[in-house]
Amino acid sequence: MSEKEAIRGRMLSIRKGIPDEEKHEMSRSIMERLFDLEEFHNAKTVAFYLSKKDEVDTWAMVEEAAQGKEVLLPIVKEKSLKFVYYEKNGTMRRGPYGIMEPVGEEFSGGSIDMMVVPLAAADGKGNRIGMGKGYYDRYLNGEGPKPKILVGLCFDFQVMGNVPAEAHDVPLNIIITNKETIRVKR
Repeated sequence: MSEKEAIRGRMLSIRKGIPDEEKHEMSRSIMERLFDLEEFHNAKTVAFYLSKKDEVDTWAMVEEAAQGKEVLLPIVKEKSLKFVYYEKNGTMRRGPYGIMEPVGEEFSGGSIDMMVVPLAAADGKGNRIGMGKGYYDRYLNGEGPKPKILVGLCFDFQVMGNVPAEAHDVPLNIIITNKETIRVKR
């Protein structure tokens, strides 16, 4: 098992043990921090992910952001990540990993002002360990337009001193936890 796999497994195990009520409160704090960012206020197009049960809950974020912004959500299509415009009360379906995906018009161009990505662990340098399938890494390395700002959402215990990084990893610009907002300096 690689160091990345070991860290991912440990963090996901801890995350699964958080009671739902506590997870909800921490997710609410993360949403407030995200929505307070000047970069978020200035963003016209924001790409989110739809969370699974044990992740930072992004469902409320998507609903609220969609009231004034163009919101994109990911779908898995032929081993690649694509983004689709989110429509309130639009059709959703379960994707190949059991994650809900919107059915609708694919985002085909233009710019993504901010992309919010899932993660298992991150460090203060913006390095991120994802969920292990590499979809975001491939997307950010050429399958799609690079976002102007890349934001990782996680619970405070998921931020570590160092996480292993590889040449193809695209670092985060901002990491938001329930306790802090970390702006990565380059």
